[in-house]
Amino acid sequence: MKSFEPDLLNACAIILDYPDYNTAEDEISAINEQYHGESDSVAVFLDYLKAKDIIDLQSEYVDTFDLSGTPLFLTAWEFGDSRNRGPELMKLKKMIESNGFRIRKGQIPDYIPLLLSFISEIGPEKIPQDFESRLHRYFETLSNKLRNTIYGSIFLMLSDIFQEMVPLPEISPEKADSGEMPFPLRYNGEEY
Repeated sequence: MKSFEPDLLNACAIILDYPDYNTAEDEISAINEQYHGESDSVAVFLDYLKAKDIIDLQSEYVDTFDLSGTPLFLTAWEFGDSRNRGPELMKLKKMIESNGFRIRKGQIPDYIPLLLSFISEIGPEKIPQDFESRLHRYFETLSNKLRNTIYGSIFLMLSDIFQEMVPLPEISPEKADSGEMPFPLRYNGEEY
C-alpha cells in the first residue's frame, strides 16, 4: 500500500456508501468526523456536497452505481453472475472475520465501503498481496469509467493508494442471462 491513512479510508467508505443522511450537511459532518487530512479528492467532494440537496445526491449515487453497471461489490465486478462469485465471497468473509472485524447482519463481504473500513481497522500489513492487487485493479478500471462523475477522483485516489503487488489473471465477468428464455417457464403447471 502506497500510503496508509486509516481516516482517509474511513472517509472514502462514507463517501462510497449510499447517502442515507437527512441532509447533505449531515454527510459532510460524518466525513469531517473521520478525516482531517488534506486530500484534494475529499476536499472537492465536500465542496460538491455543499452545493447539493440530499435527494439530488441520492439520485446521482443510484445513477452512478446502481443503474450504470458500476457495482460497488468487488466480486460482482470481477465475476459477474458466475458461480465463482460464491466461493470468493466466502473467502473474503473468512479473511475479514479471521482478523476480528465484524460484518453486520445483511452486509455482503465484498461491499467496497465495508472493505475500506476493514482495511482501515486492521492495517496494511495484514492485507494479502493478491487482495490489494485486486482492489488496485478495481479502482483503476472504475476510475476511468467514472472520470466524468464526482466519484471519479475518489476512485483515482484509491487506485493510487492500493498497489498492484502481484500480477493477476485477466478477468471477464459473466453477464446475467436475462434475455428471452428458449422455452416457457412453468411453476406448478402455470406458465409465466
